[in-house]
Amino acid sequence: MPKGNSATKDKDKEKHVPSIKKQQQDASRREAAATKRMQDLIRQFGTILRQITQHKWAWPFMQPVDVEGLGLHDYYEIIDKPMDFSTIKNQMEAKDGTGYKHVREICADVRKQDGRGEAEATAG
Repeated sequence: MPKGNSATKDKDKEKHVPSIKKQQQDASRREAAATKRMQDLIRQFGTILRQITQHKWAWPFMQPVDVEGLGLHDYYEIIDKPMDFSTIKNQMEAKDGTGYKHVREICADVRKQDGRGEAEATAG
């Protein structure tokens, strides 16, 4: 009887090993697919960002505000997280791992451009 139990346990182990490997491979494939989808979304958003930045009224949002040059001493008391389109573009193109990881991050930064983004970001 003990030999039968040992043989059964060995067969069970053999059945589970391929199952675990398959689960790991499936998880790896899902992660690769999700990464590719995210890259595609970021690429599509790049097209949208180009369209936004070409608008005739986009110019005030193209570069960071020159706080010192304009003498805006209380700027950082009013604006917690300044954002501009060049910073967004640089984050989207960053290859060193410091860029956006998710499209939601891009959308949040773009929303900051209309003056309502910070209130929306903290509200929800």
